[in-house]
Formats: sequence, C-alpha cells, structure tokens
Amino acid sequence: MRPAVTACAALATAAALWSWLRRRRRRELARRYAYELLGDPRVRRSLDPYPSSTTVAALSALTGVATAKIRKFSAGARDGACARPWHADGAPRAGGRTKRKASHYYFVLHKPLGVVTQRDDASTKTYVPRPGRNDKRWRPWRRQYVPTVYDGLPDGFPPVPSVGRLDKETSGLLLFTDDGALTTRLLRPGSGCEKTYVLDVTGVVSDAALASLSEPLDDVTKHTREKVRTAPARVKVVSRSDEGARVEVVISEGRHHQVRRLAARAGFAVEALHRKAMGPLRLDDLPVGAARPLTPDEVQTLLSNCGLEKKRGPPRPLPVAA
Repeated sequence: MRPAVTACAALATAAALWSWLRRRRRRELARRYAYELLGDPRVRRSLDPYPSSTTVAALSALTGVATAKIRKFSAGARDGACARPWHADGAPRAGGRTKRKASHYYFVLHKPLGVVTQRDDASTKTYVPRPGRNDKRWRPWRRQYVPTVYDGLPDGFPPVPSVGRLDKETSGLLLFTDDGALTTRLLRPGSGCEKTYVLDVTGVVSDAALASLSEPLDDVTKHTREKVRTAPARVKVVSRSDEGARVEVVISEGRHHQVRRLAARAGFAVEALHRKAMGPLRLDDLPVGAARPLTPDEVQTLLSNCGLEKKRGPPRPLPVAA
C-alpha cells in the first residue's frame, strides 16, 4: 500500500511541477514577445475597440506591459504593429514598416439636462446618493442610478472620452474624441480655446454686477494646490427684464464650475446654463440629445489651432447605424 501512495504522491508532484514550469515558460514567452501576443487575432478581438478593465489587467499581468500602453495599443492595433488606427500614407521608417498618421473619432453631443459627464468602467452608470433614514422613498433592494451622457449616445457613436465635463444642470455642446493629445491641448489653460456660455440669471443686473462677472477669478489647482488667477471673461447682455437677464459669457479656461462661481460672486442666481460654442464648434440646429460627427473642416481647424495638423490623418469614420 505504501509504494502505491508514494507513487501517487510522486506523480502529483511531477504534474504540479510540470504545470508550474509550463506557466512560467508561457509568462517568459509572453513577456519576450509581448506585442506579438497583443497582435494575435484572438487577442485583438478582445481588445477591439474598448477592452474591459479585467481584460487589460490580465494582459498586463501576463505580458508585463503597462495597462495604459495596452489601452493605447487597443485603440487601433489592427495589424499588430500600430498603436493607433493608421492610414496608408506616410514615410518609411526603420524595420521596413511605414510610419503613418493616426486617425481618431471626433463628434459632438448636445448634452441634455439631468445627465452627468461621467463614465464608470464597470457599468457606465453612477449611483444616486443614499437618502436619509427618514426618507421613505429609499429602496435598498432597487439599484438606483443617475444616467450619464454615454447612456444616451445614439447608435454607432463609440463611448470615447469627452473633452472636459458639463455638470448635471448644464446643457450644451460636449466634444468627444479619443485623440489624447488634442484633448490635453484643448483643456490647457493657455490653449486659447474659448468656450461660450449663455446664462439665464435672476437678480439686479447692474453695470457693476456685469463688471464683476467679467473680472478674473482666484482658484486653486487640483493636484498641486497652487493659487492661480483666471483670465478675464467677456460678457455680453443678450436680453434684460425686471426679473433678470440673459447673459453671454466667453471664457478661455475651464476651471471647476467657473461660470457658476463668477455668477455667484456677482450676486446672480443661475436659472439655466448652456454652452453654445467651444472654439470653432457650434451646435447650430442640433436637437437636444443628438450627436453628429465633425466635418473635415472643423477637425482641421481644431488640429491647426493645437499644432497637430501634420501628425493626424483624416478623421476616422463613425460606424453610425443607418
């Protein structure tokens, strides 16, 4: 009996050792040929177009490639060699491959009221804050959510990141793109990308209050907590009545709740806030909740203003359902 037990133990140990060596060999090969593995058609199907956090974490643990690089690779690694969707034109580079210009998605959404500009990797929804104990409407067994802009995107528009945010009570133009360099340059305070807002305010609209609305605002940076002073805003009165006025405010920066804070400092109560323009982009007659891709001229103007026109190819066509 004892030899049989010993033989079984030896077989189990050998099987465990063989399995461990096999996993180790796989990890070594995956780390040695990381990008070849990411370019495998079976892996690309799981990466295209936007992989889940679980998939990215598993591939990062297997290949040793950072999760940010895997997400960048997955944005358009169609041939296993490019880190973005590429076009056929370009100049040759070392290795026999061709360096081509990147192509990205660009579209605008007419954001409605009551939705947040937020995306959760797990469910693309955010929880409603829990009410107090005396609130009888709270149902702990029901999942209560706040809708996001990604829940209302029309069919065919990919859930790419937005350029900046609009709060829940603000409507208007919201730009979406997966061009990270363009997003960074548009959000940079000194980029010169002007944003035009229309406010419906209540209160005494005097010349002194309007002057206070256009003055710079003292703020603190998010990460370094440094004190900064915003650029002055341009203010124009569209209409005025005894109860309030409609005011157009143009700012060149996008600080947190900057327009609402300017209105509060001037003594106005904001009834409605709407973004009507962002740089060269306009909503025109776009209905609330609808989206449209940018025209080539609009994309070219945006890229030219940010100095990226020579590094980008034509816009990537949206797979909009007919």
